[in-house]
Amino acid sequence: MIGPTINNQKSRIKNASGFTLLEASVAGVLLVVLMVIAAQLIGWVLSERRASERRHWATVEAENVMERLSSVPWNELTSVRAAAERLSPQAGTVLPAGELKTKIADEPDSPDAKRIDIEVRWERRPHEQAAPVRLTAWVYRRGEQNQ
Repeated sequence: MIGPTINNQKSRIKNASGFTLLEASVAGVLLVVLMVIAAQLIGWVLSERRASERRHWATVEAENVMERLSSVPWNELTSVRAAAERLSPQAGTVLPAGELKTKIADEPDSPDAKRIDIEVRWERRPHEQAAPVRLTAWVYRRGEQNQ
């Protein structure tokens, strides 16, 4: 035999592997779908990260206010003193429409105890409140020797 015949060459060309237009179109559609899903997932992750950061700021603010109020002398620990507390300027920039509510109440069962309630609120989206951060503590009158 001298060489391959013409019929043999045609069958090799026919069986050659490669992408057809249909396969390329399906691959392109799948790539676009995956890119859309990835973009939505990234947007969701960023939104959750922002929400987590805001909750952290609100928690730190509530802790700081509680620490300041718990260190106030017993006789000065009043509702007027609590109403003077404000969010820090940094928290004001992080928490949209941030609001601090404080309340000090005498405990009816124990005349030597006061209850401190702190609540930090902010908006998750415009006109949509996020779940607030609340912190409560009881402060007791110190003994006569410690005053």
